[in-house]
Amino acid sequence: MSQEMRLISEIRKFLNDYRECVNRITNTLKRLSDAQQMLAREEISRSVYESLRKEYFEQLLPFIERYFRLKSELRKYKDRLQVLITRLRLEGKGGSVSASLVKQMEIYRSSSRYRFLAPKIAEATEGPPVESEVKTQVSYDLTDVEAMLKELVDLEMKIDVIDEVSLLEEYLSYAIKNNINIDKAEWERHLKDVMEKWSERKSSFLNQLENLEAKLSELEDAIRENEIRFAVGEYDHDTYNERRLALERRLNKVKEDIERIQRTIEATDMHILRSMELLGSIRREV
Repeated sequence: MSQEMRLISEIRKFLNDYRECVNRITNTLKRLSDAQQMLAREEISRSVYESLRKEYFEQLLPFIERYFRLKSELRKYKDRLQVLITRLRLEGKGGSVSASLVKQMEIYRSSSRYRFLAPKIAEATEGPPVESEVKTQVSYDLTDVEAMLKELVDLEMKIDVIDEVSLLEEYLSYAIKNNINIDKAEWERHLKDVMEKWSERKSSFLNQLENLEAKLSELEDAIRENEIRFAVGEYDHDTYNERRLALERRLNKVKEDIERIQRTIEATDMHILRSMELLGSIRREV
């Protein structure tokens, strides 16, 4: 088996493992979110919610550890796939079909399909008409590999960085509280990765806040203008009230958005700070 075939086989298995892990985490997070909403609507008591939260989180623990380790592998597979894709593109530009591309076809096609293609590949060096047909098949194989890379990228984004930060802090807290041995250096790397992702997201949030605060100022000016125009008799009572209510609705929506983003930033920063403190309390293995 060629290196390329082994790589594709590895990635296929990896995708199945990673997909299963991500699905378990996202499904459990959805249940936790639903339980939190039930608590907010007073459909369940605080004690019931805390009991469910503890139960679900304990179910999550092995998947959190597995997730962060798989994610480190995912980045390596992305790099290796990109190299393979580049090589396929370069080899596909030539006037003949290379042996390595023939092997790539074996990866994606059944044996019967390959037996169908083999004579055409053998004939490819003898005339342009068949060579063109083989190049089309090579292009299709390249598309498959690119689709595999896209799936890796999509899966990498499946769990939001805000959830990642929270999960990491929860895992470290539980591990330390229950005397579970963890590799400090490994989890420092995981924390560094999520901090880099959070830094990008936080910058986006701060830009949103800047725009929202500018909008807030505009709406406050518009409300004052409405008051003045009513006071000087430019607006009648109905016009004034109609504009006031519309402006206040927009103002309240902007305020809610600002508060929501601020809460998210503060909570996520706090998770990161606690994670740093938790890791700092662990002795590094010599």
